[in-house]
Amino acid sequence: MYITSKYLCPTNRRGSRYKATIDQGGDFKHQATVSYDYALDAEGNAVEAVKALIEKIDLNQYGIWDSFIVAYGPHGYTAVPSGRGVSHKTYSLRGETINQPSSKGVA
Repeated sequence: MYITSKYLCPTNRRGSRYKATIDQGGDFKHQATVSYDYALDAEGNAVEAVKALIEKIDLNQYGIWDSFIVAYGPHGYTAVPSGRGVSHKTYSLRGETINQPSSKGVA
């Protein structure tokens, strides 16, 4: 499960904003849009959109979205959960494990 967040250009009716989307196929597609906050950088705005979506659909009911990892790519920002009960590893192209998963919160 992941959330994407991307910048939306201003229009004649709306200012700049960020939209976060989660699409698991079928009927499970949700989105939240937040106005661009000029006090934040691009990543900060993307994170605010992700947080708005998590709160909007109560996605954190089991704590897995207590924290999340954000990466920037060609289609905007992508967030994946790293909270309670979630373990993850980072790999290199050669298949080496770069960091080991933490046991924080894993039963």
